[in-house]
Amino acid sequence: MIVGCLGLIGLTVSAIILFGLYLGAIPRNFDVVFDLSRRFMVAGALVSIVGVLISILIASKITAPVHAIIERTERSRAGRKGVFNTLLRTPITVEHKQLMQSVSAMVKELERREEYAKYFASHVVHELSNPLSAIKGALEILKDDQFTMSPDERQQFIDIIENNLSTLTGLVDELHSQTRDDRLLGANTFEIDLQEIRSTVSGYFPNNQIDIQVDAESDRIKSTLSSIALESIIRSLIGNSIKHCGQEVSVAVTLRAIMSPEKQLQIDVADDGSGIPDSIKKQIFEEFFTTDLDRTSGGMGLANVKKLLEASSGSIALIESSKGSTFRLSIPILETF
Repeated sequence: MIVGCLGLIGLTVSAIILFGLYLGAIPRNFDVVFDLSRRFMVAGALVSIVGVLISILIASKITAPVHAIIERTERSRAGRKGVFNTLLRTPITVEHKQLMQSVSAMVKELERREEYAKYFASHVVHELSNPLSAIKGALEILKDDQFTMSPDERQQFIDIIENNLSTLTGLVDELHSQTRDDRLLGANTFEIDLQEIRSTVSGYFPNNQIDIQVDAESDRIKSTLSSIALESIIRSLIGNSIKHCGQEVSVAVTLRAIMSPEKQLQIDVADDGSGIPDSIKKQIFEEFFTTDLDRTSGGMGLANVKKLLEASSGSIALIESSKGSTFRLSIPILETF
């Protein structure tokens, strides 16, 4: 590069001197011509060197943000979380800024998918025991009393088996879908039918006092959480109320679409039981916390529910209520139709 610049300068100086001699602006004296050539060459060489140094400096400034993005990407591949939470301090160009934003958005989405898949898997493992126990119990009763029970009673137990088999199938299918290649970078959105959720969840508790209401202008929405996951979470919360408060507890579930200031599906699961003691309210969402002393390991139910919702940009909280306990879930609504 430097040799080329010097050659160009030499040709330019020669042309200027020859043109000056032709016009008579430069005396036809060899010493004068040589002195002018030397000065032009020195000045040109200095200009070239300065230009090269400036080019190197500018190139390093331009490539530095790219190297910073590459370095963060490598750390992310190594398992580090949150390396793209902060933007570049000196993006230099609009293109650098756009590149950083695009890579950051992609990495954050992949991290969110990983969190969702991980905690949904834990939630599935935790929830599998309930439908399996229900199926086992119904089959045992059908086997022992099949000749003495009425057709309606027999159909009731068959319905229990079918509902719980549907739950198992849905949970496993949803878990399997998290590993599909076509879901890796595509939009992670789900269509939800609120009335279908109301009907499905009600069918799991036919003998309990469960009231589920939908308060929304549109029953169908698009959200960041699947119907299977949402149904499982609601059933888990209702199951907790029945487990801790008894079969006679009443549970009211309200699915409400809030359109302002942000679109979100707000779900309240409230029971009229004895409530949660103040001494453990701050612990109920912690991993491995349980009030069941007969269990050999800690509970993961509410902890997984919380993390599963957070991985879907949602939340869960225990809110104040005049009686019993009320859990409030909030999930983003992406679209109504």
